[in-house]
Amino acid sequence: MKIKILSKKVKMFLGLIVLVMLININANAITFNYDIKNKVIEIESDNGLNIKYKYDQDNRIKEISYGDFKIKYKYDQYGRLSEIRYDDGSRIIYEYDKYGRLIGTRIIPGHVTLVGISVEKQVYDMDINKTTNIKVIGKYSNGSSRDITNYSTFIVANNNIVTIQNVGIITAKAYGETDLKISYLDKTCTVKINVINRGTPRKPNAPTGLIAEKVTQNTVNLKWNPAADSLGVAGYDIYSGSNLVGSTNGTSFSINGLENNKEYTFKVRIKDVNGNLSDFSEEISVKTLNVVTLLDISVEKEVYDMDINETMNIKVTGKYSDGSSKDITNDAIFTTTNENIITVPNQGTIVTKTYGETDLKISYLDKTYIVKINVTDTTEPSEPEALVAEDITQTTVNLKWAPSTDNAGLAGYDIYLGNNLVGSTDNISFLVNGLEPDKEYTFKVLAKDVNGNLSDFSEEISVKTLSVVTLLDISVEKEVYDMDINETMNIKVTGKYSDGSSKDITNDAIFTTTNENIIAVPNQGTIVTKNYGETALNIGYLDKTYTVKIRVVDKIIPSSPNNLVAESITEKTVNLRWSPPIDNVDVVGYDIYLGSDIIGSADSTSFIVKGLESNKEYIFKVRARDVNGNLSELSEEIKVKTLIDFTLADLSKRYNMSKNQPEWEEKYDLNNDGIIDIYDIAILCRTLG
Repeated sequence: MKIKILSKKVKMFLGLIVLVMLININANAITFNYDIKNKVIEIESDNGLNIKYKYDQDNRIKEISYGDFKIKYKYDQYGRLSEIRYDDGSRIIYEYDKYGRLIGTRIIPGHVTLVGISVEKQVYDMDINKTTNIKVIGKYSNGSSRDITNYSTFIVANNNIVTIQNVGIITAKAYGETDLKISYLDKTCTVKINVINRGTPRKPNAPTGLIAEKVTQNTVNLKWNPAADSLGVAGYDIYSGSNLVGSTNGTSFSINGLENNKEYTFKVRIKDVNGNLSDFSEEISVKTLNVVTLLDISVEKEVYDMDINETMNIKVTGKYSDGSSKDITNDAIFTTTNENIITVPNQGTIVTKTYGETDLKISYLDKTYIVKINVTDTTEPSEPEALVAEDITQTTVNLKWAPSTDNAGLAGYDIYLGNNLVGSTDNISFLVNGLEPDKEYTFKVLAKDVNGNLSDFSEEISVKTLSVVTLLDISVEKEVYDMDINETMNIKVTGKYSDGSSKDITNDAIFTTTNENIIAVPNQGTIVTKNYGETALNIGYLDKTYTVKIRVVDKIIPSSPNNLVAESITEKTVNLRWSPPIDNVDVVGYDIYLGSDIIGSADSTSFIVKGLESNKEYIFKVRARDVNGNLSELSEEIKVKTLIDFTLADLSKRYNMSKNQPEWEEKYDLNNDGIIDIYDIAILCRTLG
């Protein structure tokens, strides 16, 4: 059934939606349609508005459609509204607490945006008191378009010339010209409205941008810009010279049946829906092509060297009788005599599979061309790195570098002096000879593999050979060397040069001895003694000689004498005894020291020291001497005190007392050792004679 807008059955939330829409579309009357359950299913307005409602099985709104727009509603398991989704992808999410109370909403923007709006024409020519519908199209970011006329806003600059009856509908009121601004969201466009007297024909604008394309011997394709005629273009007439050769509704036209190698002139004019003709476009001249024949086909090379698993494009060129050339690769036919070596997946594309040689036949029309494909190793080795020069002399230099790498294996290296090849080697070093002294040279190296591929050059290095210097003299550390038997010694030989430098030349010198029974020279600079004696050692280097004296002598000292003791001590003498020392040769004597002074020598292991003072302490020590004059260390020293020298008068005084006197025992201790014993009696007897 139908009901006017004042019906009480209009739900409040539906009324709010409709009210917003009515404000936008200026409707004067609204009609509501209901289903048998008294639910609104459609709203219509007198200006063409149409809103439809769909419900789910629980009588809840499921969808509202408004022209091309749709709004969908979703509910949760408790029947509460949970989401409103718009057809641009935006959503409103409703959130509830655990008691079912609405606590908030979240708006999620859509992914589709409006790019622009447009209408059919930029200029509308209208008769007075006539009405025109203007359709507005919205273009979106996802590439879609839709009619947004009913949602757009129309504003006319001069209401005296035209008025807006409803959305998209304008009526001409007076002659004149005005602008109509159309807006939707943040996009706008402006069209021009001309209210004119149709009794006066209006000539369309002449076409522009006329050009000729795809000119052949007997055809040409013409193109031009579309006309901007407000009354509508009915078509275009195409002229060759002053002759009409065709008509079209589009902006291009193909002319056939022309003669080859001939010049033609073309022009175009518009006819509108009212039969009005525009002026002609600018005239263009076009010359058809001459009849040409294919003379030959060719490629860049007759032989292609390729690596395995390599892809290469071969360009085929056709040469024609008019002197022109054309890339005909995509039209040519490629065949190989051995598909195990190469394949041709596309025209002009060659893919190698295995090493070998095969022919590739290229055909186009009645022409053929044969190229040879050699599938070989074309990967060059890496360039040698870390090139250095070592052992530089006046005339030579030794070059060294880090090894290169290669997929097939290295065959060697070429060495260049400047740009000249001076040698080759399988190693990573090379000795360059024949250079001049005191001169600068540049060297570089390249690697070559087993298939003849050459690497890039290494970095270049500069090397200066040494200046010519002369040997002035040779010398050693000493002129005389004293050595022991069976001793080994190294003698360093130094060369002094004219440039002020010195150099160890031991390994290059020549050593000879005048007596090989005394010394031997097993290696340069190494002397080994064999027997005692004296000999000369001659050292030679180049034209210089040096002579040193080698004396092989006993240099081993005896061990120091041990167990030194004093015996038979008297008032003026003492007898010293000791144990013999050890030596590699014979010990021939001993030196006896009183303090730090030598007081005598002995051939045996005892010595009597005389001329001492009585009752006095002395310090003695001994050192050994062998047949070669080597002296031992001093023995440990001993202290000796001589006896008291007594006279009869002394004895008389000493013993003229009673034995009961306290000093009696002291008087009888004649040798002062604190004991009255046989030694005191011996002294007494000796004194008494």
